[in-house]
Amino acid sequence: MLALSADFSPRSVIEPWYSVSADTLVLRTTGLEPSNTGLYFQANNAVNGGAGNPFGDGLRCAGMNAVRLGVDTPDAAGAASWGPGLGALGGWSAGDTRYLQAWYRD
Repeated sequence: MLALSADFSPRSVIEPWYSVSADTLVLRTTGLEPSNTGLYFQANNAVNGGAGNPFGDGLRCAGMNAVRLGVDTPDAAGAASWGPGLGALGGWSAGDTRYLQAWYRD
């Protein structure tokens, strides 16, 4: 889940061609405010059963043993992506469960 502003509606998707075993997973986030940096991280569980808890003006949906995976600045269209190489960076492989989230400041 991402923090939302009045002007932007961020959404994150995992690219359909990914392979965890080949470590090619990519998370793409769109609807961000252009040129405003976002943070991507992983955690071991879904906060509040996946419903999240209030965090800033949005929700924190991933928690417990959070690991920062990267920072990216959205392009002029408000799109940013993280990966490949997320498994190696986060210390996971095929068969592991991780919850991925992008944090965004507006």
